Amino acid sequence: MDKRDNGFQSTGVSAQKAVQRVKADPDNSGRSERAADRPDGETRRLARVAPQDMKRSANAPSKKQPSSEQGRTQSQRPASSVEGQKPRRRPNPDNAARPENRAKQESRAKQENRAKQDGRLKPESRKYIPLEDADGSRYSEIRINKKMRTWNKYKNYVFGAVGIIILVLIVTFSVRSCAREQKEEEELLYSKPSMGALQVTEGAEQSQTQAATQPVEATTQAPTKPAGAVLTTTRTVASEEFTSEASFANSIFIGDSIVSGISYYKYLGNDRVVADTNLTASKALDKVSQIAAGNPDKVYIMLGLNDLNYNSKTVDSIAQDFTNLVAQIKQTVPTAKIYLVSVTPITKACESKSNIYIKMSNVEALNTKLKEVSSSQGVYFADINSALQDSSGYLNSSVTGNGYNLKSEYYGFLLNTLAEMTK
Repeated sequence: MDKRDNGFQSTGVSAQKAVQRVKADPDNSGRSERAADRPDGETRRLARVAPQDMKRSANAPSKKQPSSEQGRTQSQRPASSVEGQKPRRRPNPDNAARPENRAKQESRAKQENRAKQDGRLKPESRKYIPLEDADGSRYSEIRINKKMRTWNKYKNYVFGAVGIIILVLIVTFSVRSCAREQKEEEELLYSKPSMGALQVTEGAEQSQTQAATQPVEATTQAPTKPAGAVLTTTRTVASEEFTSEASFANSIFIGDSIVSGISYYKYLGNDRVVADTNLTASKALDKVSQIAAGNPDKVYIMLGLNDLNYNSKTVDSIAQDFTNLVAQIKQTVPTAKIYLVSVTPITKACESKSNIYIKMSNVEALNTKLKEVSSSQGVYFADINSALQDSSGYLNSSVTGNGYNLKSEYYGFLLNTLAEMTK
């Protein structure tokens, strides 16, 4: 088909004028007269205009073609690929030089550079791809890039949350460890003895063997000393069998961790022991009612280590607490004999620990004060320290495992000696 026949509007002739001519001469009677005044090609194009194009052109507003368009030759004018379609406009090279267009191009270039730096996909890579034509690797790349963008967006928050959790766990663990260590240090004297329960058969065999090899010195204490007297012993500490249970048939012991070992190792029943690992002379006032409930004939008071280890009272103040305790027991159980047992010594290694505030000098000073208390209150003072001390005055390290409590096999010696001193 001739290029000159590919469109009506491309000829430069007004469509409205063509419509008006057709309406004025519907039977085309004046065609020959008008054709004489027109070029041959123009007449042919007028005849080939489709009716729908004529209607569209009649409704469209009139546009005056520029003079440059009218001066073009037929070969220079653009042709449409489809009849009746408006041809594509040629780009004007002068538009790129305009300031507003240049600004748009620069903005678009900046956006593309920013997208590349952020690792985002280019706009053309986000176009819809039919499923049957899509490449699985491309979709995988899109999903991976989406996950990476999400990770880059929230990774700082994730790292921060993980760091905070780790920090909280470390602080919690440190605080608990410090608290546990501090509690162990502060209550070192208050815990029960660490030795296992006493094995009766093994203890009996061991005590019989040691009894055969080690002679036991007799006590020199006279049993008829008056109230307020100081009871002593010359026995040597040794592991021996407990043979004096009958002597404590109607007796009650009140004290701290050393007294708790008497019932813990099954030497005496719980009905004859009132003990608390944290017990002091002042706190023992709350235990007097338990002592009175047993209606004992003898009451043995073994306290003082906790009072000294608290390091909050002087020796004189602790002695006053003992005075109040003895007076309360005498008033509650007036028929019972009361024995103030001396504050037992500790080892030199235990004294040197940073968490132990007991000094042997204070132990000796408190025992001196307790002798005065026993004298003023008319009760007995049982000095058992001489049998437990070594040559330097500290607790014999062979009888203890932690520096202050007695091993299970030495409770028989302690109770047998007290029974002989107080019979």
